[in-house]
Amino acid sequence: MPTYTLRWVLAGLNCPNWIYGNSFLGFPLDLAMKQLALLGIDQPASQPVFNVPRPERADLIIDPDWPRPWIGVHPYAGYTWKHWPCMNDLLERLKSFPGTVIQMGRQANASVYPVGIDRINQLSIPELFWAIGQCDAFVTADSGPMHIAFAMNVPTVAMFSVMNPKYLVSQKNLSKHTILYKPTDLSESPVHVRYKKNLDNMKAITLDEVWDRLSKVIDL
Repeated sequence: MPTYTLRWVLAGLNCPNWIYGNSFLGFPLDLAMKQLALLGIDQPASQPVFNVPRPERADLIIDPDWPRPWIGVHPYAGYTWKHWPCMNDLLERLKSFPGTVIQMGRQANASVYPVGIDRINQLSIPELFWAIGQCDAFVTADSGPMHIAFAMNVPTVAMFSVMNPKYLVSQKNLSKHTILYKPTDLSESPVHVRYKKNLDNMKAITLDEVWDRLSKVIDL
């Protein structure tokens, strides 16, 4: 059942009925689509549809003359236990990449590893959407920019920590994306999993694995 806060929000929106899924059974949107199908309602097209306008300072954010392909990298995550500890090692290896590496996202007191183009903490939300959408590939841990890249259908290599990704992202339309996740007994138990703050899952994802997946998207 929805929380009391959500019930008040729904009441304020004058919503007498709603579809609500327990996220521990799977990704909520996928569950909602299944429930609609049981009601005889055809599922709408699930392909992402976004038309992000070109920002006024687009050429200052990404120079169209930069060599391609463009790899977007979001080095951070909202929680320390979602951070992939080999991110700086990946950036170091990308120093020899003949295309362009663009670091982007937001992080308070960020220490930016000196590789590629630095756009950390420099973009508004609409600009971040647009910049991610321009990339030929995107690398990130489970984070807000990851969901943006999925929504923009940008080929993404995403690393997941202590939460099984089936609870956090739709399992549809993942053909362009790679999800790296190393399950443990802790991460496969969904009860209060967000508060377990364990780094074992992320530590198990190696630099070579990420490099291999990225190589399948971009010719490294």
